[in-house]
Amino acid sequence: MASPKTRRQIGLRRLQETLHEIAPPTKELLGSEELEAVLPLEDRRTSWRELQSGGFDLPELRVSPQVFWIAALTVLTPLGLLCLASRTWFVIWSFVELTFLAYKLTRPLAVQPPVWCRTVGQAALCLRYVRTPDGRGMPWTREEIAERVRMIIAESAGLPIDKVSEDARLTDLLGC
Repeated sequence: MASPKTRRQIGLRRLQETLHEIAPPTKELLGSEELEAVLPLEDRRTSWRELQSGGFDLPELRVSPQVFWIAALTVLTPLGLLCLASRTWFVIWSFVELTFLAYKLTRPLAVQPPVWCRTVGQAALCLRYVRTPDGRGMPWTREEIAERVRMIIAESAGLPIDKVSEDARLTDLLGC
């Protein structure tokens, strides 16, 4: 097989090698495959952390919307009752404490990749250090730069990457 020529190809190869080390052998990875299909749910947090320590600048996993709303209700229900019962500023401190507690309790349930990093190809672009065989830094192609900029904008806006197109306006995407 010929050596990869772009950062994405090298990233895909490194991602596949890393996954072979941390999980049972997987098939040849394509850039369009969903990460959720490649990383089994029961091992996803562990695999994700190993990919992060293996040089992939991946974001933290997120909780599903259902878990988020359950945690929000867990925080807001007692807070509302406390507010009705006490009518003091103590409620503000309770809100901070309950929110922190809900966050800590839901972290183990965070198994969803963020909306801007759902495919193997997007994860491959998160590889920090890419070098040629002779040790020089690997240049980015125009397409990779455009994809990475789209990923950064999607992350900032909290949108799926397919909602960020080349002709989209930043003011519309970021709500400015």
